[in-house]
Amino acid sequence: MSVAVQGRKYLSPEEYLEMERAAEFKSEYADGEVFAMSGGTLPHSVIAGNLLSNVHQRLVGRPCLVLNSGMKVWIAEADKFAYPDMSALCGEPEFTMIPVR
Repeated sequence: MSVAVQGRKYLSPEEYLEMERAAEFKSEYADGEVFAMSGGTLPHSVIAGNLLSNVHQRLVGRPCLVLNSGMKVWIAEADKFAYPDMSALCGEPEFTMIPVR
């Protein structure tokens, strides 16, 4: 259940996921708050693309995946859903619709 504190609506991770499934734009979730994502810039996109390419080259031959900003990531320790510019995963991916606490 969400709780209003000082005029802000705090959402549970479940409420955020439900809201985002119906949304027309991406947003990130941090500790109960939702933040709309801004558009990127050309320099930012070039840097992110170069980083992704470099990390991918370094992980060739290992059981790893390099993912772009389209993959939403749950960071349990920070109570956060984010769309990082790049992420790398070595091992089996774990998918969940609702974060396990």
